[in-house]
Amino acid sequence: MATPERVVIVGAGQAGARTAQALRENGFTGGITLFGAETRPPYERPPLSKEALTDTVDDTALQVLPADWYREHRVDLRLGTRVTGASAGDRRLHLDDGRSEPWDALVLATGSRLRRLPVPGADGAGVLYLRDRDDSLVLHDALRRARRLVVIGGGFIGLEVAASARTLGVDATVVHMGKHLLDRVLPQPCGEHFRLLHESHGVRIVTGGQAGAVLRDGSACRGVELADGQRLEADLVVVGIGVDAEDSLARSLDLELADGIRVDADCRTSVAGVYAVGDCASSPEPGSGRLVRLESWHNAEVQPRRAAAALLGAEPPPTEIPFFWTTQYDTTAQIEGLLDPDCEPVQRGTPGDDSLALFQVRDGTLAAAALINDPRAQGAVKRLIERRIPVSAELLADPEVSLRELVKRARPGGN
Repeated sequence: MATPERVVIVGAGQAGARTAQALRENGFTGGITLFGAETRPPYERPPLSKEALTDTVDDTALQVLPADWYREHRVDLRLGTRVTGASAGDRRLHLDDGRSEPWDALVLATGSRLRRLPVPGADGAGVLYLRDRDDSLVLHDALRRARRLVVIGGGFIGLEVAASARTLGVDATVVHMGKHLLDRVLPQPCGEHFRLLHESHGVRIVTGGQAGAVLRDGSACRGVELADGQRLEADLVVVGIGVDAEDSLARSLDLELADGIRVDADCRTSVAGVYAVGDCASSPEPGSGRLVRLESWHNAEVQPRRAAAALLGAEPPPTEIPFFWTTQYDTTAQIEGLLDPDCEPVQRGTPGDDSLALFQVRDGTLAAAALINDPRAQGAVKRLIERRIPVSAELLADPEVSLRELVKRARPGGN
């Protein structure tokens, strides 16, 4: 495809802003239009469940790029504008004000939409969700009025909210349907580590629990009744039960879907000239090739660079393995690669220790790892995975063996 004269990006979040930046950094001089439904310039979301709840955070500190960057780099940033439809035949977008806009190349950075709690009483006051900056501001104020909080969902967002609540002195209970916390992203020992961490800060953890109803006294929230009849008192409920890809535009364009918009390694969709990046895109995992949809800050940084290079016919950047992290209280977990239950598990340390590492080995090399409170090991783990350095389970499990030393031994001339 010839280099387009005009690129339109739908979704003014982190991935959308980074796509515009990558296009300019790759030398694209044509028109760029960036549509965003929110009225704020593109901002990063990870602080919304942490610092933005416990402290007062200025909006400018969250911005992906300085507000004047868009004008200086001739990016037409249209905030408060919702794209309601698209047609591939005439390459036009349809806007909520009745206008339409043409595009030569289209990048979908539409993100994801929250899953709602489908139980009686969940639509009333005192039940909050956390997805955007407005949600964060509402929750920031609500936590300062609350006495008892119930969090539905024991994933990253739910646990980060619970940690923020306890930092503010709010009683907190976490209800999680799975057998262990964080079971979508981390193996059981890591979930156990975070259970012990939260319980040490006074959080009640209920696993294998399912919300049956939100209890009310008139309009006021009074708690949550679980499916087994157990009642948990609360004047505030926060729901964090996951998200789905925002794929309505993709459907109007008749793009191929697979738990999101199916793309190749360079973010191309099934329709020529249309790309997808960030939370809405399902792409091949490096190594295994399985399709995965990554809801992460790191992916919103990496995919836009690949999409911009592909769109302009430039050399693609090096492939990067997925990376995630969470910070709760004074504990940080870093995950390199995608954890796979079919790999050989290797554990270094015990849940509740100052640090814990879980490794997964495939065909004699490290495939993925989760590190808790060991930030110095992250670089070594990343190199072990990327370079496919042979390593034994015995060495990985031994706390006396330095991971950095394993990398050094694999270098030519290493000892």
